[in-house]
Amino acid sequence: MLFLIIAQFVVGMLASVPLLASGMGSAFEAAQSGADPSQLEAQMMAGMADGLAATVWISVATAALTALLLVASFVRRLHDVGQPGYWAAIPLVTQAAALWASIGSVDKVREMMLSAQSAAELQAMQGEVAGDPLNYVGWLGYLVIIVFGIMKSQEGTNPYGLPPAA
Repeated sequence: MLFLIIAQFVVGMLASVPLLASGMGSAFEAAQSGADPSQLEAQMMAGMADGLAATVWISVATAALTALLLVASFVRRLHDVGQPGYWAAIPLVTQAAALWASIGSVDKVREMMLSAQSAAELQAMQGEVAGDPLNYVGWLGYLVIIVFGIMKSQEGTNPYGLPPAA
């Protein structure tokens, strides 16, 4: 499970490279044309806004795949502690809600990036989006995984089969 989370983090970081590259490319073009700092920021935000949707969709696809693989391994862990695999629905549902919130906020964030007059104004606008509780509900599923992950495995055979090999 740790490998899956690390892999998701790395792919998420790599997915942000095109977003940053488009923003920096726009900023360099504006700088070469002699734009003032406010125009430079506006060009950079516009460039980043153009690449935002692709970055979010790459992140969503990665998170969905990781969530499915995580649930598969989590069900095995649940069976080790004598619990039904249905508990794995909790992290799956919370992750789906977080992904839904990410997809739903793409247009709002894009609008903010295009309308922001300065980096400080953009940061204030992003604070509004970050305050949405759906952005954090995905972490509740990880909490469930941690709780069951630290539970001691059941001794002997349980309804789900033999104990794991030592």
